[in-house]
Amino acid sequence: MVVFAGSPEWRCGKINGRLRSLYKIIVKHGIPTIFLGIGTGYSFNYYKMWDINKKVLKDSKLITCRDEYTYNALQGKLDNDNLYYMPCPALYSSSFEKEIKKVKKIGLIFGTDKTVENNKINSNTYKFLLNTYEQLINNYDCEIVCHYIDEVPEACRLFKDVNIHYSYDSKDYLDIYKKFDIVIGPRVHGIGISASMGIPGILIAHDMRGNTGKGFMAKIITDDKPYEQINGEIENILNNIQYYNNQLITHKYKYKKEYIKLLNNCFE
Repeated sequence: MVVFAGSPEWRCGKINGRLRSLYKIIVKHGIPTIFLGIGTGYSFNYYKMWDINKKVLKDSKLITCRDEYTYNALQGKLDNDNLYYMPCPALYSSSFEKEIKKVKKIGLIFGTDKTVENNKINSNTYKFLLNTYEQLINNYDCEIVCHYIDEVPEACRLFKDVNIHYSYDSKDYLDIYKKFDIVIGPRVHGIGISASMGIPGILIAHDMRGNTGKGFMAKIITDDKPYEQINGEIENILNNIQYYNNQLITHKYKYKKEYIKLLNNCFE
């Protein structure tokens, strides 16, 4: 069996065709497939996808989409009932959940417009992020989290008096994020790993991947929103933290049962 998990490269084409050889092997040998939490960073047309891609999708035992766009783009086109709109499986990246009774510390996920493609945010979001974080740091106990090595020097320059976290090893981010009670930022991965621990998130959406945040029950904002609106979202979570914490944990286990049921059906 071949399991596609998360990566936008599940869809091979002129832009991202590195999996074409894998698709050929799947078709040649009739290998069963499952697609878990697939999504997209930009729009696509199902009818313009390569035939080999469409064939594997149609024959797949299970497809779960982490964003509404991908689900809607595939819905009604696969001639099977194996397509579902579900939270990204990153919701299960943590084996434990945190009980939060009071908000003590907020994690701010850093991003910049000065790094390589697919690791950067656009300039408008970057300006919005800097202005927002400056005000949040003045009003709350905050620390900065970087996900990409090239972000670290800039974060250190901009936030001299704030603790900054980074690791080259993804497994270290469980320990990094578990110290926070709310997480804010443009990285879907940071919002997701936090949600898995029951930590509420506010996602600063800067491309189509932001829609994935709905599966993490995150509040989604864009760079055209005033600081007062963001602060209002934070205050709402602050004042109802136990509710949001419990809601996330309930959400996590509700969909875990759904995932297990769907996966079991694949092997009946």
